[in-house]
Amino acid sequence: MLSEASEAELLADSPDLDVILAPVGGGGLLSGTAIAATALRPGIRVIAAEPEMADDAYRSLQAGRILPSLNPRTIADGLLASLGDLAFHAARGIWLAVTPHHPPTLCGSTVK
Repeated sequence: MLSEASEAELLADSPDLDVILAPVGGGGLLSGTAIAATALRPGIRVIAAEPEMADDAYRSLQAGRILPSLNPRTIADGLLASLGDLAFHAARGIWLAVTPHHPPTLCGSTVK
């Protein structure tokens, strides 16, 4: 999981930051981000983002249990992993939402 030092630096550099949008693949980065950020800045919102064609975290949050990614399709290859059990349970009470992104939105943001 992401270290608390990384979150401390991010929050120190951005004193007005009130929302963090973090990618979710296996969930380690998201879990570490959520745990550290909410401990360091109570009230901050952490939202998970994932491609809509690799939306196992979104479906898992809706179902309240892990639903593995069966055939993920995305150019975001770091997000192809299925959500891990430890990460899901560690951050489940902290995530506000999981927002799936449509491929053109994801691709468009890589060329700007």
